[in-house]
Amino acid sequence: MMEKKNLLQNSLTGSLVLCFLLTCCIGKTVLAQKNTSDEAITHYNRGVDFNTEGMHQKAIGEYRKALEISPEFVQAHSNLGQSYAEIGKIQEAVGELKIAIKLDPNLLEPYYNLAATYSI
Repeated sequence: MMEKKNLLQNSLTGSLVLCFLLTCCIGKTVLAQKNTSDEAITHYNRGVDFNTEGMHQKAIGEYRKALEISPEFVQAHSNLGQSYAEIGKIQEAVGELKIAIKLDPNLLEPYYNLAATYSI
């Protein structure tokens, strides 16, 4: 029984890591979305850098700054949700990911991140 639990935890951790790596790979290539300022994109990119370094609290701060400037910046909501999940703030993660999905129902990443978050 303990082996199954460890396997499940490792699988979930692996899923979150995969999500994180996917975000990092596409993160810097985010095209400016409608109503997204250069300043918001700069904060977003800093957040991606901090996430890459495992500095999730600093990443959260940068994503929040990006969203203060451009509240409909979908990728910032998605990454903020993922960062919250990384530090165990599940309710906050779910909230941000649902916002991302509402803003752009065609973007697949928030759905995947939401599923991974629910399975924690």
